[in-house]
Amino acid sequence: MRIKMISFTAAGLALEKRLMKALSENGPKEWKLFAATRYRHLQPTQQEEEIPFAEEGLSGWTEQAMANAQILLFIGATGIAVRAIAPFVRDKLKDPAVLVMDERGQYVISLLSGHVGGANAFAGFIAGVCGALPVITTATDINGAFSADLFAKEHHLQITNRSAIAAVSTRAIEGKPVRLCIEGFPPAGDADVAVVSHGTYEKGGAFFTPDTLVLCPKRYAVGMGCKRGMDLAHLEEVFREVLSLAGIQEAEVGALCSIDVKMDEPGLLELSERHRLPFLTFSAEVLRTVPGSFSASGFVQSQVGVDNVCERSAMAAVGADGTLVLPKIARSGVTAAVAQVAKQPGRKTDISSRGMSGKSTPPGCISEQEQI
Repeated sequence: MRIKMISFTAAGLALEKRLMKALSENGPKEWKLFAATRYRHLQPTQQEEEIPFAEEGLSGWTEQAMANAQILLFIGATGIAVRAIAPFVRDKLKDPAVLVMDERGQYVISLLSGHVGGANAFAGFIAGVCGALPVITTATDINGAFSADLFAKEHHLQITNRSAIAAVSTRAIEGKPVRLCIEGFPPAGDADVAVVSHGTYEKGGAFFTPDTLVLCPKRYAVGMGCKRGMDLAHLEEVFREVLSLAGIQEAEVGALCSIDVKMDEPGLLELSERHRLPFLTFSAEVLRTVPGSFSASGFVQSQVGVDNVCERSAMAAVGADGTLVLPKIARSGVTAAVAQVAKQPGRKTDISSRGMSGKSTPPGCISEQEQI
């Protein structure tokens, strides 16, 4: 997870350094990747500081951070942060977490994407480090009520019909019951809103009302291989193409996969960070054991020790009983394929947390999220 911070005064810079140290020493492992920046507040003679200036200007820095980071922290006035992010805010389910902290470290405000982006959780961490007061304004949090979007994030589920989030949240805030239905058990009656999770959702299903929020597992894995140093823009283009060819939405993808020699490939790492996807890598030995018929390449075999990367890595993520729904495509130094977890009643189908980036785990031993 990529965290980017920016400060505007000498006091803010000191606080930024303090937070960097805390993240490095005590932050959760997913918060270890961070970059700090300072903005036009120190004299030129002090430019030897280890924290660089935002040479591209605040707008340029913010545009890049909103596109490539998962958490942004502005140490300064709230007005500065609001004006900076305004042109780049897109979607509550896709925007990164944005927080603001005053330069004295008294308050830390969760400004954008409190649940899905994790701004509320990061505010709590910062508050614990600096003794600040976290400012949380999301209605479900301040009322101690069920949060549908946070529930979806914690259980690696895609929100199929986002329009129903408000209905579920409103009912929870009002203290009314919210039904949780699993694997095709429909909500009874039209009066109650419901969350349907891990169900075989079909659009237009007769028992779903406009207030029924449908959450489904992320059943697809995208496998990719590429030449060293491949440009992110080209990888992004191929990623979008395979989703289109497979007829799936980005929200349905649970992982980006490759071979372990690519675990530090900058373009693939940035692609996974941009789309908030776990980057799962497997050794050549593991990939060779994946059962199935794959598009073989003698050149790839000579380079990495296995005849195919994209198809085999996607299948390694979904398991032996999965299906290769989109065979390998090759586009100017990049290969990609899509695999799907088997649709079986009662099967644990989430793949977004199988293994860890840089770890190689045999297909039969890949950890899975507990089914709800």
